[in-house]
Amino acid sequence: MGQIIRPNGTREQITPADGKEFSLKEIQEVVGGYIELVTLVPGERFMFVNEDGHRLGLAFNPIATQLYHMAGGSTAYPVLGTVLITSGTEVS
Repeated sequence: MGQIIRPNGTREQITPADGKEFSLKEIQEVVGGYIELVTLVPGERFMFVNEDGHRLGLAFNPIATQLYHMAGGSTAYPVLGTVLITSGTEVS
């Protein structure tokens, strides 16, 4: 089961359509475009973000940014837009 985190702080649990793995199309629908993979815990937990978030002017996502920074990501890099957090077994 994945988790959607929106810029306004709302969260939603989501299950892959096939019950096992999220398809590229499903991930793109959540983030609203091309995806960028951010590793939170190698092999165990991933965050998918919109690759064009800065160019599109997507809203700052404070919760996703905090998760990214806690995972060792650059504090100069804010996460923008809606994200999808998945386990390593939900993506191939």
